[in-house]
Amino acid sequence: MGIEGSALPIFINANGAKYISSIIWKNAVAYEVYENNKLLHVSILGTGITDNTQTYVRFPENATHIQAVSWDNKRVNVYEKK
Repeated sequence: MGIEGSALPIFINANGAKYISSIIWKNAVAYEVYENNKLLHVSILGTGITDNTQTYVRFPENATHIQAVSWDNKRVNVYEKK
């Protein structure tokens, strides 16, 4: 089963980071932060949260988008800076 998600506002901004809902983005095992095509950071599911309902993802000023990664290495854009 691939990554399921929603375009709903699922991000909480906190000090240059985003919290992504694990309840809304199902089957994601990690989130990758990119500056265009350059990988900047990876957060595994549940980073920064003890109950795994969200994942803390660093999102520096130069970052352009976040992709969710599934167990089978498929990727889906979760967030793109406008």
